[in-house]
Amino acid sequence: MDGIIGGPCPKCGQQGFFNCCEEEIRGVLSAKNGSIACELEAIGQMRPIETAPKDGTYILLFGPSGYITTPLRCEVCRYDDEYRPLQPWVNHADNSFLDGGGAPTHWMPFPDYPAPKTLSKHR
Repeated sequence: MDGIIGGPCPKCGQQGFFNCCEEEIRGVLSAKNGSIACELEAIGQMRPIETAPKDGTYILLFGPSGYITTPLRCEVCRYDDEYRPLQPWVNHADNSFLDGGGAPTHWMPFPDYPAPKTLSKHR
């Protein structure tokens, strides 16, 4: 993200982050967002949203945030088309994923939990 925050504007050269070239900056970030998602998908960490489970299992959802500086966001959600038929991806409070930005594009299962540590007995 060199040249976007704190560096010169990639379009006009002005120093720092400005709204002078917001559309071009948004395009650069969108391209980066897409490439990050594609790279993670390629190594098996992220999966296309079309393959997400729709059985109520909580998963990690990823999608556009709607903000320039943080183009990709993640939220723990599950699919519930009975409760919210028009916006079925909901979090633990039954708020829609769409409340925080755009529709989800990718998902991941939860990583394995770390094994519990056992305490050694010292005598």
